[in-house]
Amino acid sequence: MGHITLNNASNNDTMMKVLKTMLAARDVSFDTHDCRIMCFAHIINLCSGWVIDATSGVAGDKNTNSLSGDDTIPSSPIPQAWAAV
Repeated sequence: MGHITLNNASNNDTMMKVLKTMLAARDVSFDTHDCRIMCFAHIINLCSGWVIDATSGVAGDKNTNSLSGDDTIPSSPIPQAWAAV
């Protein structure tokens, strides 16, 4: 059995465990951690969403920013995220 690319959804953990059980019944060795490849595009999408939420105040109160001086976050992180990706 080769490798499988999946996102981070918990139902994929369950599927991998069931697949391991089914393959073990046929004497096929299967490592659920080694054979799972996390989808890089999905990880980038999640991370960029967290950054945008954190810097735009969507995730919480806009007045809770504890950064000051040179540590302040730019008002529009989207162009920087595009450049990073």
